[in-house]
Amino acid sequence: GGDASIDTLTNTDGDFVLEGTSIREWSDQEEIACGTNPFDEDDKPVDDDEDGLCDSDCLGTVGCAQDNDGDNVHNWDEVRCGSDPDSAESLPGDFDGDGTCDGKDSDADGDGFLNNLGSSGDDCNDLDPTIHPHATDENGVVESFNYDVSNGIDDDCDGTVDEGFDKVEGLEHCGGCGQAAGSIGATCKDVT
Repeated sequence: GGDASIDTLTNTDGDFVLEGTSIREWSDQEEIACGTNPFDEDDKPVDDDEDGLCDSDCLGTVGCAQDNDGDNVHNWDEVRCGSDPDSAESLPGDFDGDGTCDGKDSDADGDGFLNNLGSSGDDCNDLDPTIHPHATDENGVVESFNYDVSNGIDDDCDGTVDEGFDKVEGLEHCGGCGQAAGSIGATCKDVT
């Protein structure tokens, strides 16, 4: 062991376990969440059930090495889900109520569109199920439109805010039809 700064992406001590035929490294941040020393290669987490979390028989107990706050949520799940593993009042969020915390949920708002994380996913706001791109079939053909409404938000994730609205005159002058023009084509959609 020794003292050094913690890098959450690095396995400082180089420890690993075999999971089937794959090598599983334990990052510094995971080791801290599991109660092991990230600077000592001989002190590594145990994951006998190969679920990606270090094993624990004390979840729900304050002071448990894998559940600091005793809230029955594994420290590493709390870290990955954005809650505080040292505060029982801080629990992982689950916006769509599907049992998977938002930090691990590929569709946190449950609208059927994958989170826009880096270069993957299409949903430009995954905490609002009304904001998502147009639905397309397997060939990329638009099946249904998610229309922009005059609200200062890019409701259809196309990079343009409130397209089809006359910003000066307001909704009643949208395209001269008194309706909101769809973002693709000239179709008008009544928003009243």
